[in-house]
Amino acid sequence: MNPRHEALPSVDAGLSSLPGCAITLLRDAELLSEGASGVAELRAAQPVPGTLLLAESRLPGIRTVAMLLAAARHRANGGRAPARFSDAADWLAARILLLGLSHVAVNADTLPQLDEANRRVVELSHRLGLPLRPAAPVLMTGGADTEVAGPSLALWLDRCPLDKVLEFGRAQTAQLLARWEAVGAKSKNKETAWN
Repeated sequence: MNPRHEALPSVDAGLSSLPGCAITLLRDAELLSEGASGVAELRAAQPVPGTLLLAESRLPGIRTVAMLLAAARHRANGGRAPARFSDAADWLAARILLLGLSHVAVNADTLPQLDEANRRVVELSHRLGLPLRPAAPVLMTGGADTEVAGPSLALWLDRCPLDKVLEFGRAQTAQLLARWEAVGAKSKNKETAWN
């Protein structure tokens, strides 16, 4: 879904050429929901140069939607929940949906994760009748301050400042959960599983 040749070549080039606003999302909600004991690592996280730092815990809808995505997937697989209930693609898909992300920083190892997250975004958008907007990759070129798998993640949004990001995220959460409930209720009436 995200061929490497379509990715922007580096975070530095990407920051100056993308519209909107670049943020570094502190993945505190995801990491702490996994039982991560890396509180010191979270506290030491710094924004990618040229971005604003936003704690994911300020938008609790991201965790809610990530868990709903995971639950729907596990229900489709016979209902057996693994030791780790949600995966990184669930969290990334929730961020794409609720923040309206245009681009996400990736490296060669995490590009497949963005592909899977975008696949889940497309599938859920079709099922719920929501506007379709997968995120494009920005290829990271290395260096400690461009780490992709750490406690923070560089993201690009069409809106700024942060109060507008938070307002948009909350509105998207309400819309998505209302659609989820409406579609889920229809599925229960038809006695079919809404995976």
